[in-house]
Amino acid sequence: MAQAILPALKPAFVLPQSVNRCGVADDTDIDSKAKSWLIATQLSVLSKSSGVAGRDRILAMTDFSTRGVWHAMARNRYDAIDRKILLEIQEDGRISMVELAEKVGLSVSPCLRRLRKLEESGVIRKYVALLDPAHLRLGVNVFVTVSLTQHDEPSLRRFETAVQQSPEIVDCYAMVGNQDYMMRIVVRDPAAYQRLLSDVLMKLPGVANIKSSFTLHEVKNSTKLPVHDAE
Repeated sequence: MAQAILPALKPAFVLPQSVNRCGVADDTDIDSKAKSWLIATQLSVLSKSSGVAGRDRILAMTDFSTRGVWHAMARNRYDAIDRKILLEIQEDGRISMVELAEKVGLSVSPCLRRLRKLEESGVIRKYVALLDPAHLRLGVNVFVTVSLTQHDEPSLRRFETAVQQSPEIVDCYAMVGNQDYMMRIVVRDPAAYQRLLSDVLMKLPGVANIKSSFTLHEVKNSTKLPVHDAE
């Protein structure tokens, strides 16, 4: 039976040269999947025993294939520092790496690695600029509910495809209840909405009924998501 050599850690995680950086002998007679599992297990054990900073040092010492194992193992898990990073970049997506690292209590390199991991895992979907509607003269928000005549899959797909073509429709959700969809629409003024209603909304495929509600004023509008403990 193949045996993994698990050397005792020295200060600063200096491992003997006779084994690879994760404590698994290079000549261990096991297949790559088993070796990857051993490496990931060692990383997990070392991380728990040495804390967050130790995990980052371990990750820095591993080669790219091992990092991939670590990322695959932890892609749906993040700790308190990851949550701080996610909150900070939601507040300012153009924050410098130096400032971000300082805010979350890391040096630049570990902070960058964590940010890249969050990007690669899909937690961070993309970076965008948020425009001020007032400067674009888009001061009117209208919430619109839509009922369709047919509810088969092709009819729903045609409607949803058509909705994507109208830039004034900034949000659209399929609903449970009496209405099939709810949309949020931004326009310059009520007259602009009237034109959109007659020229676009009433001509969407399969529309049976539309109900519109104009907002009085904005109370809260946030793109910042709450970041809880990963389960």
